[in-house]
Amino acid sequence: MHPSNDYYGHEMILSWAASIHRPKRTFGYIQHGWKPESGFPADMRLIPKAPLFVWSEANRSATAARHPGHTVEAIGAPFLYLHELLKPALAIEPTKDLLVYPCHQLRSAPLAGEVHSTLIDQIRDLDPTSITVNLHPYEFDDGHTVALYQSELPDATVTTNWLRPPWVVSDDPTMLIRQILQMLDHRRVVSNCLTTAVLYASYLGRDARLLRHPERRQPPTEGRGRALHETLEQATNGTALAAIAASELGADHLRTPDELRAVLGWDSRWRGAAAGTVRLFGSIRHH
Repeated sequence: MHPSNDYYGHEMILSWAASIHRPKRTFGYIQHGWKPESGFPADMRLIPKAPLFVWSEANRSATAARHPGHTVEAIGAPFLYLHELLKPALAIEPTKDLLVYPCHQLRSAPLAGEVHSTLIDQIRDLDPTSITVNLHPYEFDDGHTVALYQSELPDATVTTNWLRPPWVVSDDPTMLIRQILQMLDHRRVVSNCLTTAVLYASYLGRDARLLRHPERRQPPTEGRGRALHETLEQATNGTALAAIAASELGADHLRTPDELRAVLGWDSRWRGAAAGTVRLFGSIRHH
């Protein structure tokens, strides 16, 4: 229904997990990415009463409070369903050491240079035997950030493994599969903000850590998200992050194929028709 349901192939992954091999449109909104509180921002324009599908219990309770006119269901992160599908083939020994996810910084941001420079110093302090830096596409393409990492960390591999504009990769889960395989090929994964990626890496059994982000220019700056940041930044290894990864991803809320079809409304013809109609009108409006 909404284009963000396609991010990272989420709708296709959930279709596979529900034993449906041609992805169905969902009448409702699927949470995209880890959120410390509500799965959807307060100012997001939502179709009245459309169901909201979130990852965890923390997301469910916060979303229900913020959007009281909607039914909210916690179903677990689509990543978890993909992991279950791929698990028999994921016994992979890493060949590299450190994978780094820098917190996204526009070059125009007041502290963008300081954030990256501090992270580079933190990377050196970890004494890695190999380094892969995974930049956001707008940093990878800005003509500056890649050069900074290559000059300061000359042996590092600088790459990008994120969605590119226009951000939606319809019915294509390969990006998330590539991300999983890249994480499994590294012993350690770090970021200087609590991103979805480090939660994934921790769930996959990698030593994942959160590094201090200078001046905390990136959300969340208050509430539960900030409290998590401050706790995890004090940890000296990945144990603290591993203790929360499953609950933050909603592992306790995974559904069976029958349950998933029922909760997403894929057994209902009218909900499928409504989702397709909304998506069609949305596509027409944006062209």
